[in-house]
Amino acid sequence: MSLAMGFFCVALAGCSPSRQAGPAPLGFNTIACRTEADLGVLHGAGDRFQREADDRLASGRCRVFAASSLVKSQRRKGNLVVFEAEAGTVFYAGAPG
Repeated sequence: MSLAMGFFCVALAGCSPSRQAGPAPLGFNTIACRTEADLGVLHGAGDRFQREADDRLASGRCRVFAASSLVKSQRRKGNLVVFEAEAGTVFYAGAPG
Protein backbone atom coordinates (compact mmCIF):
# COMPACT_ATOMS: atom_id res chain seq x y z
CA MET A 1 0.00 0.00 0.00
CA SER A 2 2.69 2.50 0.99
CA LEU A 3 4.70 1.62 -2.14
CA ALA A 4 1.67 2.38 -4.33
CA MET A 5 1.18 5.70 -2.53
CA GLY A 6 4.85 6.54 -3.12
CA PHE A 7 4.50 5.93 -6.86
CA PHE A 8 1.30 7.97 -6.92
CA CYS A 9 2.99 10.94 -5.20
CA VAL A 10 5.96 10.77 -7.56
CA ALA A 11 3.62 10.63 -10.57
CA LEU A 12 1.73 13.70 -9.37
CA ALA A 13 4.96 15.65 -8.88
CA GLY A 14 6.12 14.62 -12.36
CA CYS A 15 2.93 16.01 -13.91
CA SER A 16 3.42 19.39 -12.33
CA PRO A 17 3.95 22.05 -15.05
CA SER A 18 6.40 24.07 -12.94
CA ARG A 19 8.36 23.09 -9.88
CA GLN A 20 9.18 26.72 -9.01
CA ALA A 21 5.99 28.72 -8.53
CA GLY A 22 7.72 31.90 -7.37
CA PRO A 23 11.09 33.24 -6.31
CA ALA A 24 13.30 30.64 -4.61
CA PRO A 25 16.57 30.90 -2.64
CA LEU A 26 19.74 30.86 -4.75
CA GLY A 27 21.21 28.14 -2.54
CA PHE A 28 24.88 29.22 -2.40
CA ASN A 29 26.94 32.33 -1.54
CA THR A 30 28.64 33.99 -4.49
CA ILE A 31 29.88 37.08 -6.25
CA ALA A 32 27.91 37.19 -9.50
CA CYS A 33 28.40 39.50 -12.49
CA ARG A 34 26.09 40.88 -15.17
CA THR A 35 28.33 39.55 -17.95
CA GLU A 36 30.41 36.44 -18.45
CA ALA A 37 33.34 38.71 -19.37
CA ASP A 38 33.36 40.42 -15.95
CA LEU A 39 33.14 37.06 -14.22
CA GLY A 40 36.04 35.81 -16.36
CA VAL A 41 38.18 38.76 -15.28
CA LEU A 42 37.54 37.88 -11.64
CA HIS A 43 38.40 34.22 -12.21
CA GLY A 44 41.66 35.12 -13.93
CA ALA A 45 42.67 37.99 -11.63
CA GLY A 46 44.95 35.98 -9.35
CA ASP A 47 46.73 38.36 -6.94
CA ARG A 48 44.64 41.28 -8.27
CA PHE A 49 41.34 39.59 -7.34
CA GLN A 50 40.50 41.95 -4.45
CA ARG A 51 41.11 45.07 -6.56
CA GLU A 52 39.15 43.69 -9.54
CA ALA A 53 36.26 42.57 -7.30
CA ASP A 54 36.14 45.94 -5.51
CA ASP A 55 36.04 47.80 -8.85
CA ARG A 56 33.24 45.63 -10.23
CA LEU A 57 31.22 45.69 -7.01
CA ALA A 58 31.52 49.49 -6.77
CA SER A 59 30.46 49.98 -10.39
CA GLY A 60 27.46 47.65 -10.06
CA ARG A 61 28.74 45.20 -12.68
CA CYS A 62 28.99 42.51 -9.99
CA ARG A 63 27.07 41.91 -6.79
CA VAL A 64 27.35 39.70 -3.69
CA PHE A 65 24.52 37.21 -3.25
CA ALA A 66 23.82 35.17 -0.11
CA ALA A 67 22.47 31.63 -0.32
CA SER A 68 19.12 32.97 0.91
CA SER A 69 18.86 35.59 -1.88
CA LEU A 70 15.64 35.06 -3.84
CA VAL A 71 15.93 34.48 -7.58
CA LYS A 72 13.22 34.14 -10.23
CA SER A 73 14.98 31.47 -12.29
CA GLN A 74 18.23 29.55 -12.28
CA ARG A 75 19.96 27.27 -14.82
CA ARG A 76 23.39 25.79 -15.43
CA LYS A 77 25.46 26.73 -18.46
CA GLY A 78 28.63 24.63 -18.40
CA ASN A 79 30.58 25.66 -15.29
CA LEU A 80 28.33 28.68 -14.76
CA VAL A 81 25.04 29.27 -13.03
CA VAL A 82 22.89 31.84 -14.82
CA PHE A 83 20.08 33.30 -12.73
CA GLU A 84 17.58 36.11 -12.80
CA ALA A 85 17.49 38.23 -9.66
CA GLU A 86 14.13 39.39 -8.31
CA ALA A 87 14.55 42.77 -10.05
CA GLY A 88 14.78 40.95 -13.40
CA THR A 89 18.54 41.40 -13.96
CA VAL A 90 20.46 38.36 -15.23
CA PHE A 91 23.67 37.42 -13.41
CA TYR A 92 26.43 34.87 -14.04
CA ALA A 93 28.21 33.03 -11.23
CA GLY A 94 30.66 30.15 -10.97
CA ALA A 95 28.86 26.87 -10.27
CA PRO A 96 29.32 25.67 -6.68
CA GLY A 97 31.37 22.59 -6.00
